[in-house]
Amino acid sequence: MSYGRTEKDMNVYRTRYRGCPGDKRGRRSCLVHLHKSGSAVKTNVSPLIIDHFIGCFTNQAWDLPDNRLILAKYSVNTTQDCITSCQTIGSLYSILNVKNCICSNSLGWSRPIDTCVYGFGALVFSTSVLKSDGVTLKFEERLTQRQVAVVAHYRGGSTFASLMFSNYPNSLYVFEPASVFGAVWVGVNNSLARETERSRIFLERIYPLWFKCHAQDLPGIWLTKYPGWGNHNSGFSVFNSCKKAVGSLTGAYKCSAFIEEKCLISPVVAAKTTRMVHSQNVKRFAQIETDIHVLHAFRDPRAQLSSRAQLELVYRKNQLSHLTTSCWELNELSTVFNDDLKDAPNTHVVHYEDLARDVISSAKQIYREMNFTLPGEVIRTLQESTGKGKVKKAEKKYAYGTIKNDPTSLIDSWKKKLNHSMVNIADNSTECRKLFAKYPDKFKPLRDMSS
Repeated sequence: MSYGRTEKDMNVYRTRYRGCPGDKRGRRSCLVHLHKSGSAVKTNVSPLIIDHFIGCFTNQAWDLPDNRLILAKYSVNTTQDCITSCQTIGSLYSILNVKNCICSNSLGWSRPIDTCVYGFGALVFSTSVLKSDGVTLKFEERLTQRQVAVVAHYRGGSTFASLMFSNYPNSLYVFEPASVFGAVWVGVNNSLARETERSRIFLERIYPLWFKCHAQDLPGIWLTKYPGWGNHNSGFSVFNSCKKAVGSLTGAYKCSAFIEEKCLISPVVAAKTTRMVHSQNVKRFAQIETDIHVLHAFRDPRAQLSSRAQLELVYRKNQLSHLTTSCWELNELSTVFNDDLKDAPNTHVVHYEDLARDVISSAKQIYREMNFTLPGEVIRTLQESTGKGKVKKAEKKYAYGTIKNDPTSLIDSWKKKLNHSMVNIADNSTECRKLFAKYPDKFKPLRDMSS
């Protein structure tokens, strides 16, 4: 994307919102203040154009197919041509998006941004002369149809479960955003306390900002480091390109408005995170954020431990302690999802074992619970993830992923990898027996299982 000298000079204008809450429903009308910096008057920009100029705005929504807000679209050579063309048809705004001129009576889901000078964004003009510093801008209500938070324990099947939403067409999805906070807290030596504090901060502060499309209010460290993880995330291509062009730290702040716009126009906004070990944090979040669907990915604790031990040395030691702790953690979350919030329409549970045996049926069930339609694109991705489609070699090699030719082979693979004497002791512990009693059709003690 490139602009001429004139358009670059215009980026010195700054647009400030007033009286326009970010989460307000319905069509929005906002009075904004235009701050014109001193360098603007030194440019060679036509005074007529300056009198019409509103600011630089994000522009991803203008590429949406069948955008009903576009009254006309022209190919123009100059800014004046764009303004004149839109004046002719009587639209409120003329939007210069590279060399395309868009006429509209609404700015849709665009957010003000200062990156047009770097080639990212669209220049917005009023078709009438701005006679004062204040101008009323019109926006549209959010397009998102479903918001989904996938929570689980480490190696509990969350990546597998999140495939149901991360591959929804035009979705916005972030992979394990809580990881940016790390696992080490100064002055907190107990590992459970560390994880509890991290999950509390994340669920109370980060998730609400993420799902309400307030990306510009996210911590700087989050915007700088995330979204990472390459192909695991979806919907961040413009933000990442903008951040790279502007510079990592500055770009993270300047370009975050692109995340906000993408959030507003995506039919599905989702995130998955692990180590949400404190059940009351999750319960409180689900009760407060009733418009967000919370999906708990659940896996046999013995299979979970076996998977962890393959990746990290710490789980190859003191396995009895790790296993009984896992049973306790799963009991805590199962109490929230299956007892406390059993009738809540925004909470759901999916078992890794069910996904592995029949991923399509499991996905259809979850989508039915959410009163949503499972698209063909997601079905194809899920088929590929279980070896029924073409699987990329790079995905198959990813150690922390779930792409397997036969995921059913992982269901009971722990029997060949864990010490049976240790498992039998854990199976007889109070916590593991409570878990087996809750899910008699899912989990059984080793002694009751066929070899």
